[in-house]
Amino acid sequence: MKYNFCVESLESNPHSKSATSIKGLVIASTKNAALNTINVERIAKTILNERKTSPGLQKSQ
Repeated sequence: MKYNFCVESLESNPHSKSATSIKGLVIASTKNAALNTINVERIAKTILNERKTSPGLQKSQ
């Protein structure tokens, strides 16, 4: 991983700002990753459900 990516990820996570150790940063990062995974899963399910219920995209003329 790139250093800047890690720093930006930690800076954008409010929980990492209160971390006082590496362990605290790891916990904050893990929680953030889990939340992002849940959000991606929710978005994917929404997209898949919309595909099932809609008749499909029609080609514009």
